[in-house]
Amino acid sequence: MQKFPEIKVFGVGGSGCKVADMLRYKQYNSVEFYLVGSDNELYQSTCNNKIVLGSMPTAEEKDLLKAAVKGADLVVLTAGMGGRFGSEVTHLIAEIAKDICVPTVAAVCVPFSFEDGTRLKNSKKGLKVLREKADMTIAVQCDKIQEVVPESMSMSGALRYVDAVLFEALNSIISPVVKSSLINLDFEDLLFAIRGAGSVYFGVGIGGGSEKAVDAVNHAAHNTLSETAFENADKLIVRVEGADLNLKEMEAAANAVMELVAPTATVMFSADINESLKNEVRVSILASKKA
Repeated sequence: MQKFPEIKVFGVGGSGCKVADMLRYKQYNSVEFYLVGSDNELYQSTCNNKIVLGSMPTAEEKDLLKAAVKGADLVVLTAGMGGRFGSEVTHLIAEIAKDICVPTVAAVCVPFSFEDGTRLKNSKKGLKVLREKADMTIAVQCDKIQEVVPESMSMSGALRYVDAVLFEALNSIISPVVKSSLINLDFEDLLFAIRGAGSVYFGVGIGGGSEKAVDAVNHAAHNTLSETAFENADKLIVRVEGADLNLKEMEAAANAVMELVAPTATVMFSADINESLKNEVRVSILASKKA
């Protein structure tokens, strides 16, 4: 029987809980989910593991977080920065994981600039500490969303789009090591890419037509939502999906990625069938570079 790594996903605050719930419906092997926040943020979810916190985590509540982290091979965090839980609790969980030598990935969104000064200040402070505690941090800039969505999109639609980007980023990390795919990632290779990665680039692109694989790579490599640039990437995790993905398209996607990076870059590929992508190819890229 195949043994999968034990991955624990923590959705922190309202935004983080939404993204964690989206991931939960993927029904991964050996992935455990925890929602962390206030009663109001957690009551609608059917997740079994809920950790309700007060305004500031007490010693008892911190013990609950420590118990939840214990036993994980990888901790995954997702949150919206700026609010109390996203800015304060996310890095606390990362610190707990770091103290027991568990690698940590965090995917968060940064508030719009029109939000009040307190949220922006909290976001900046919280993100700084999170980057010090987590091995890999993916930060999506809400301010940049107008560059990639129609002007007529509603505010709620824009926020759902940000949630979807965070979902895709974390799914590209989790799926290849816990789900039987066309091409899987070895967990140790994934950890090699995660450890010490720091702030990383993330982009996802969809291509159609005769050059759909190449188009998808080009879109994925030019994502303006990411706070980190793609240029000079040293380690990359690339996931390719399609309903009718064939060898030629996989090879075209791989070649297109390799043309964008130095010959010395480490590129790890995974691939899977996604029936929703009829006549399309979707490529996601996580890229880090040496400090």
